[in-house]
Amino acid sequence: MYSFIPYFYLQLQGLWKWLPERIALLKPKLIFSTSEHGYSLISLYNQCQETEPLLLLVKSVKQEIFGAYLSTNLEERNNKERKLAFFGTGECFLFSLVPEQEKYGWVGLKDNETLDATNQMFIRAAGNLLVIGGGDGDGIHLKSDLNNGWTSYCDTFGNPPLASNGQFQCAEVEVVSFDTD
Repeated sequence: MYSFIPYFYLQLQGLWKWLPERIALLKPKLIFSTSEHGYSLISLYNQCQETEPLLLLVKSVKQEIFGAYLSTNLEERNNKERKLAFFGTGECFLFSLVPEQEKYGWVGLKDNETLDATNQMFIRAAGNLLVIGGGDGDGIHLKSDLNNGWTSYCDTFGNPPLASNGQFQCAEVEVVSFDTD
């Protein structure tokens, strides 16, 4: 499967340092790529079934590369017992690789203030959208066609927009899992 990932080897080394140690030791495996599976969020969900954790990587047409580490299986979106639209854990984080390398971890790990729902909005996955980070904006918002999205400050990660003007057009979207075999 073709991937844009190998062309950014140095940036990926930095990203690997941000992963939880138990995950960084595992072998990465590309499980979804828009170049192979098409520009469809449903196709992304199908390729990622029952797999965790995941790395979501977005390459914009402006050559910006950013994404998220997702600690929780995207199948959680179908859990009928879940009371909130968002799910995930404080291990989730957003990151930017190009043009700058920066990690945006969960603010709940840094602040001593009382946690509320807006800074615990890790992942929202539905048929028409995938949102990472919430509260006063979406850290990453991908639409169902995986062609366009936006990024803005969000309370969960306290990040700036990850694309230069907030709105972005996807050149490529990829998802990496971690092989335990």
